[in-house]
Amino acid sequence: MVDVNNQNSENVFSSHPLTVGLLGLLAVLYVLEASYGGFNFANIGNGASIDALVKYGGNAHDLAVNQSEWWRLLTATLLHGSLAHIIMNSFSLWNLGRSLEKYFGRETFLTVFVVTGIVSSLSFALFGSRNTISIGASGAICGMLGFLISHGARNFGELTKQLQRNWINFALLFVIGFAIPNVDNWAHGGGVVSGIALGLIYPRFSRAICITLGRLSGVLLLSSAAWIVKLAILG
Repeated sequence: MVDVNNQNSENVFSSHPLTVGLLGLLAVLYVLEASYGGFNFANIGNGASIDALVKYGGNAHDLAVNQSEWWRLLTATLLHGSLAHIIMNSFSLWNLGRSLEKYFGRETFLTVFVVTGIVSSLSFALFGSRNTISIGASGAICGMLGFLISHGARNFGELTKQLQRNWINFALLFVIGFAIPNVDNWAHGGGVVSGIALGLIYPRFSRAICITLGRLSGVLLLSSAAWIVKLAILG
């Protein structure tokens, strides 16, 4: 059984390029959305406006379902409402992303983030509040937790280790879910469930399928980020 939490002293930036790159991407997109209407350093701390979140891809039932703007199911995962929101999510992503990327591979990292991010957004769009814009990577991060739990469930001792070593991530996501506006626990639940399900079926896939899923997920992720940048720069 692989110990997914055994990090060594190697350079984390060179050994976990996708985790570092995704964190950088989320930071750039946050600056863009917080600069809606004109750049101002104060806006970085104050966070993005509702208008910015709606324009750049925030998730809501009316927009994603009624108006069939399904692209919001992924763009919403890349947006954050405040500085505290993105810092807490980045902390959890840094902890979990390194484990997924190093011990399960880059294709798995991309697949888990994108698939569980979409499912978590869909869960909110279908069952969440009709009067709230949902944004944030926490649904996909919950998917990472679910994937690791599913991995550990094949061995009770490993499952216990996963729960013990990731308790701070569970705690942070609990705080995010109940204390940060514009985040909904329907998304968190959808992320965890889809992560567990993906962890159960993923080992059955051939290497070729895993690579294809990873590349497709990477294309979807970059396309969604490019769409947000386009909306921010060109309107």
